[in-house]
Amino acid sequence: MTREGLMDAVHTIFKDYQGSLTLPGVLIDISETDHLPIEAMRMLQATLVDGKGKWEYIGDTISFEQED
Repeated sequence: MTREGLMDAVHTIFKDYQGSLTLPGVLIDISETDHLPIEAMRMLQATLVDGKGKWEYIGDTISFEQED
């Protein structure tokens, strides 16, 4: 196993990959020139209703994809 072989495998596996724990539509993508796998997020807010806490998404998914 070499570093080059490992990086080739990572680039192949994580090409527009939808993980089971990622938000719908947020893809994991790693390439030779872009090593930031996730470039989007969605804000969460904690709310308290009738003494019970819960998490709620607020707003839309925010993309912060880097430009080459």
